[in-house]
Amino acid sequence: MPGTSPEKLAAAREKVLKARIAICLRTPYLSTAILALPMTVKDGMVPTAATDGYRIYVNPAFVEGLTEDETRGLLAHELLHALWEHPSRRMGRNAFVWNIACDYAINIFLTDFGYRIPAGGLLSEEARDKTAEEIYRELMQNAVEVEARPGANGKPRRGGSSGGRSGGARGGMTPDEAQGKGLIVREGERLAVPRLPESDSKGSAEAGTLPAGSEEKLSGDLVDPGDPVLSGLREPGDPDRAEVREITKGLRRQVVAEAKSAGKLPGKDEGEIAAAGKPSVDWRSLLRMFLTDRVKTDWSLYPPSKRFLWQGLYMPSVGVPALGRIVLAIDTSGSMTERELSQILSEIQGFRETFPSRLTVVEADAEIQKITDFDTFDEPDFRRFRIHGGGGTDFRPVFKWVEEKGTEDGSPCALIYATDGYGTFPKESSVPTFWLMTPSSAAEDQFPSWGICVKLPEDDA
Repeated sequence: MPGTSPEKLAAAREKVLKARIAICLRTPYLSTAILALPMTVKDGMVPTAATDGYRIYVNPAFVEGLTEDETRGLLAHELLHALWEHPSRRMGRNAFVWNIACDYAINIFLTDFGYRIPAGGLLSEEARDKTAEEIYRELMQNAVEVEARPGANGKPRRGGSSGGRSGGARGGMTPDEAQGKGLIVREGERLAVPRLPESDSKGSAEAGTLPAGSEEKLSGDLVDPGDPVLSGLREPGDPDRAEVREITKGLRRQVVAEAKSAGKLPGKDEGEIAAAGKPSVDWRSLLRMFLTDRVKTDWSLYPPSKRFLWQGLYMPSVGVPALGRIVLAIDTSGSMTERELSQILSEIQGFRETFPSRLTVVEADAEIQKITDFDTFDEPDFRRFRIHGGGGTDFRPVFKWVEEKGTEDGSPCALIYATDGYGTFPKESSVPTFWLMTPSSAAEDQFPSWGICVKLPEDDA
């Protein structure tokens, strides 16, 4: 089977990156975790998406067919599998049933965060305030043994990687009979389990969705951390099991702390960490993730660079190949204050200290006014750039320059455009773009869909 083309692979990786940033903005409690855990987007080991408890694996061909909302839901689902340590908690349990139990536990949590679970998703109020272990016991008490279908040689085919004992399972049912009775059954598995009573509410449609038929696509997304099939996808510096446990433990504490700071403390009786306010997500973290993703999609986060640990950021250590050029375009028609510009340049410079790269600052309004280049180790001074004020804005000249000159040496390039968004946009562009919006900028839906939009907060000015 031919692999995903470079163009489609790049598009899938961009979609995943946008989904990660959207999760940060829509569900701030999960922002630290979604920034910290690495994601691998490439052909190979997983049919849809999966996690080994640390790294999240995404099949680009599967992502291609998802909407942006579905991609957000998919990543949030996998993220919670990792945060709750579902792969390592399975122990000797049946893998298929354990995955279903974990999905029930996760999906009720996602609805509490405002994510929508469409028809077919494994969602039930019966799962609220229950651990995956408790749900698993209930499912196994009512499990049904499924007869194996004949294999190609006419002999019975053994079930897949089910693992574990069948418990009190009743036997004698064919897969078709089990499916006809509304049981959850999968080809090659030796057990089928009934659904828990479905919830009336499927959650809010505003924060994202999970893919339709999620029991088929998401049950089976837990990978044993020791599975040798993942050896080709892991990075040499990935943490071992003990280190992963410490990382996820710290991330869970962070989720609870941020929910508590917003006035909502999760508890056994309450069972939700829904937003009671809108905690802000630091734009600096999102900009750094965007730039780092341009360096290498599959970079290793462990061991992290100690320089950023005090900020709660797990950034890669020095040694990963860097961007060839970062282009900072400044809308000089009165959009950006000197203080905002200074903060942006400071953050870009901090990134360049970790990943040395060229920097080009383009000042533009209706047309390009000035271009200033900085070599790899030059430090920019924001006082060299003049904020004009007044006049119209046309974004097309900057994009044309970047497409013609920004990548002329063949090295990767990223564009950061600081603007209020009032102007003429190009119809399309293949340049990875981060729109850094001013507090008084145009609405996000006025910006192109192919860029990533993040707004500077009012109190940042």
